[in-house]
Amino acid sequence: MKIIFGKTDTLDYLKKIRINNYLDIKTNGNGYFEKEYNHIDYAKKIIQKTKSEGDKFLFDLSSKLDGEKFGKVEITKNELSKSIDLISKDERKIIEDTISRIEKFQKNTLYKNWFDEKLGYGEYVRPINSIGCYIPSGSAPLISTILMTVVPAKVAGVKKIIVSSPTKGSNLPNKFLLASAYLSGVDKFYTYGGPQAISSMAYGTENVDKVDMICGPGNIFVMSTKKLVYGDVGLDGIFGPTETLIIADSSSNKDYVTGDLMAQAEHDKLALPMMITNDVKFAEEINNLYKIKMKTLSRKNIIEESMNNGFISIIDSNEEIIEVSNQIASEHISIASESLIHLS
Repeated sequence: MKIIFGKTDTLDYLKKIRINNYLDIKTNGNGYFEKEYNHIDYAKKIIQKTKSEGDKFLFDLSSKLDGEKFGKVEITKNELSKSIDLISKDERKIIEDTISRIEKFQKNTLYKNWFDEKLGYGEYVRPINSIGCYIPSGSAPLISTILMTVVPAKVAGVKKIIVSSPTKGSNLPNKFLLASAYLSGVDKFYTYGGPQAISSMAYGTENVDKVDMICGPGNIFVMSTKKLVYGDVGLDGIFGPTETLIIADSSSNKDYVTGDLMAQAEHDKLALPMMITNDVKFAEEINNLYKIKMKTLSRKNIIEESMNNGFISIIDSNEEIIEVSNQIASEHISIASESLIHLS
C-alpha cells in the first residue's frame, strides 16, 4: 500500500484514482461476440439478447463463458434440502445463529404503519411481492450475501425470494451457498451468473421468474447491468468496487487491522483498501504484515493488486482525520483505536 503524508496529498490521490470510469475494461464474452465491448455496451448487448432470445441466448453465452456446456438453470428443492447433509452440525449452527442475529436486527429497522385520525393522513407500509438476489460466486462464494439479502426480505414479508448464483457447467453451487439458501428460506435457486443473472431476473425467461426488485453486489459488468435495468425493476443500489477505510494507530491490533484490509481487498482487483493513522511506524508494520500473510492465501494475486492500489494516509490532526474520512466516504469504515475512538 502506498504511504501518503498529509490531507492534501491524500485527497489528491483519491481524486486521481476515482476519475477512472473503467471504459478500458472490455470483454467479448469469452469469444461469444465477434468484438469486445466495454462494460456498459456489453451490458446493453446482454439485455437486448435476453429480451429477444431468452434462455437460448443465456444458455449459449453461459456455455461459452464456462468453456463447457451449461447445465440446468434451476436447483431443485430436493437438492437444496440435501445440502444440509453436506455440512457439519457446527457449520449449520453458525449459519442458523447468523440468520437469527440478522432477523433480530432487521425487525428493529422495519417501518411501521401509522395514521393520524385527527389530521386524516398517515402511511401504510407493505412488502413488495418478489425479489431476486444476485449472489457472486465466480471467484469466491459469498455466503454472507445470501443471508444479508434473503433474511431481511423474509423479515419484511416479501412473498417470493429467488437467488441466482453462477456455477460452471453442470456443477452444483457451493454447498454452503445451498445450505444458507435452504436455511434462510429461498423459494427458487437459479444458476445464471453475472449480467445474465441480472437480465434474466429483470425481464423473466421461460425458466426464470421476473421479480419486482433485484438486490446484491457484483463486479463492474453486473453493476452496469443493474444500472441499465433500473426503472424496469427496482434496485437496492448501484455499488462500486469495494472500499474499506480503517482508522488505526499503535493501540490497534495489527492482525485485526491487516485482516480487515485484506478481507475487502480479496473481493476484486478494483477494490480499494485504505487506512488513516498518525503513526508512520505502525503504517510500515501493516505494510510488512499483509505481505507476509498474503503468501499463504489462494487469492493472493487479487489481494496484492488491490492493496497496491490502496493507501495508508499519515495524518496527525484528529480534525483532519475526520475531514479526510468524510471526503473519502467509504463503503466500510472502522475505528480500530483506543485513543481515537472518540472520533465516532
